[in-house]
Amino acid sequence: MHAECGGRGVGVIGMCLTGNLVLSVMLDESVLVPVMCEPAVPFVPWSKERKAALGVPDDDARRAAGRAQQVQLLGFRFESDTKCPDERFQTLEQLFGTPCFKGKRIATGPNNPGKIPDGSHSVLTGEFDYNDLNHPARKALDEIIERLQTLSS
Repeated sequence: MHAECGGRGVGVIGMCLTGNLVLSVMLDESVLVPVMCEPAVPFVPWSKERKAALGVPDDDARRAAGRAQQVQLLGFRFESDTKCPDERFQTLEQLFGTPCFKGKRIATGPNNPGKIPDGSHSVLTGEFDYNDLNHPARKALDEIIERLQTLSS
């Protein structure tokens, strides 16, 4: 895509089934904005190890952590998402380190500001009110758009 369109680089957003693939794709030097939303692979059976697994070859994950020294990886998930367990974000935080992985857990349940129900999964396409500029999922989208806009400057 970068060769075809030119510009400074490209952004990639992986969601759910493709969320973890961002780790392999970001190894390409043209990727300047890597974003993972609710990475759900690998699926069940939910053992402790599978909840923490990243679903890409270990070598890709290690190389992506090195690449994140130049391009920060963004990640978003809902707090109570069972398809994208928190253990997965913990693995990313341990492997990448806080400056290289900016993982955001968006509150869910009855007392959260966005009224996002427990068990919500799709940050950018599910429990989302586009008109509410203060909605937590809208803020996630705005952060991604802001990061993508850096590619055009």
